[in-house]
Amino acid sequence: MIMSVRVLFIGEYRYFESLSVLSLASFIESNGHECLYLDMKLERNMNREIARFKPDIIAYSVTTGRHKMYRDLNSLLKMEFNFISVFGGPHCTFYPDFINENGVDVICVGEGEYALLELADCVAKNKSFSDISNLWVKTDEGIIKNELRPLIDDINSLPPPNRSLLDKYPAYKNKKQKSFMTGRGCPYKCTYCFNHVYNKMYEGKGSIIRKRSVSSIIDEISKVKAKYKIERIFFYDDIFTFDKEWLKEFCERYKNINISFTVGLRVNNTDEEIVSNLKSAGCKRVLFGIECGNEKLRNNILKRHITDEQIIVFTQLLRKYKIFPASFNMIGLPDETIENVFETIQLNIKAGVKFSYCTVYQPYPKTELAEYCVLKGYYNGSVEDIPSSYNMGGSPLKTPDIEQIIRLQSFFSMCITFPFLIPLVKKLIKLKLNKFYIFLFMIYRGFMNVFFMKDLSLGEVIKDIIATKKHPRKIYY
Repeated sequence: MIMSVRVLFIGEYRYFESLSVLSLASFIESNGHECLYLDMKLERNMNREIARFKPDIIAYSVTTGRHKMYRDLNSLLKMEFNFISVFGGPHCTFYPDFINENGVDVICVGEGEYALLELADCVAKNKSFSDISNLWVKTDEGIIKNELRPLIDDINSLPPPNRSLLDKYPAYKNKKQKSFMTGRGCPYKCTYCFNHVYNKMYEGKGSIIRKRSVSSIIDEISKVKAKYKIERIFFYDDIFTFDKEWLKEFCERYKNINISFTVGLRVNNTDEEIVSNLKSAGCKRVLFGIECGNEKLRNNILKRHITDEQIIVFTQLLRKYKIFPASFNMIGLPDETIENVFETIQLNIKAGVKFSYCTVYQPYPKTELAEYCVLKGYYNGSVEDIPSSYNMGGSPLKTPDIEQIIRLQSFFSMCITFPFLIPLVKKLIKLKLNKFYIFLFMIYRGFMNVFFMKDLSLGEVIKDIIATKKHPRKIYY
């Protein structure tokens, strides 16, 4: 019998549960090891909790930009505790040179369940773990770079996320919205997204698109509903409606759950039958990508292969079934001008979108669009220059209109909700009042979430602010 080891996962409160981390923890626990989750924003005394738990392994799931914060935190913890540090997530998958950072012992490339389990088993047996597939390991002799293992084919065999690891934090436990994932994988090749790189990495190593059984996901939702007081459900899938037969069965069986939900759809992968099924099951809102209002940029640069007409027909279909359309948009793209950004605003208005999400484009490692930015001289290629967030974090690109475009992010959604503001906004973005504009945006977003979208109650917003600001630690931000 393998002795158990203690695995500590460290993350930060970002409103939604980290399903990837909770799933990893659940899998590790189901195989006999002990897990703990600590949230750096919500924990009252992180060092005390680490000293109490005495982890053998500390694991982090890292995105590009946030990697700097986790790297620095890990360096501080290494000074006080003895543990093996493991970094996984998108940043390590697409920028494995992160293994060279001080204090980083192991990185995981790609799917982490079996790699992390094998690592825990080896640590429990006091065996070498330098030859585990998916892991890059720092040794005295150098960096060991192991091959990728095949993708997990039967994701039904994996246990559901262990949400109880978050119950110590009221900000998570009392959240009235819970998130779920019904599958893994995306077949599309948008140049700004990591999926096209991920799919190329895994060529010949299994099916990219994998879906959980309807019974599996309905059972998970039912158990979460019985344990927590939830009013809304969000499905995080890249492609929720990829399998129409699966969707029909899901929608029919979900009706008994009786909780409204939100899904993400792709414009050119949705028809009226899909929308009708979603509505019958209780779908309240659909998120979809417009990304850019200029067709040439959208299809030649982003490779979305979606026309303006398709977007307009799609939103008309959603409104026909009284499903709220909310769009995703990116600004600050290579070759994009300030006029192009206003084209994106106008397309949202024409399509009847009333609420939108707007992010500033970030050139993430190895993506086709990041390489294009380097080739055009917009970006120097350094991951250290990528901001910690695409939400009000700025841009590392050097394009002619980038300063005004960054300011326009604060007003983007406002202009779609209230088009009469556009002439005024065109003047305001010429003024260097970025912090004030971000403050205005935060007020607007809170108002829309509480009174228009009705995603949150005023009480939830206040509790959320208190929970995340109660114990600020400068070194963790």
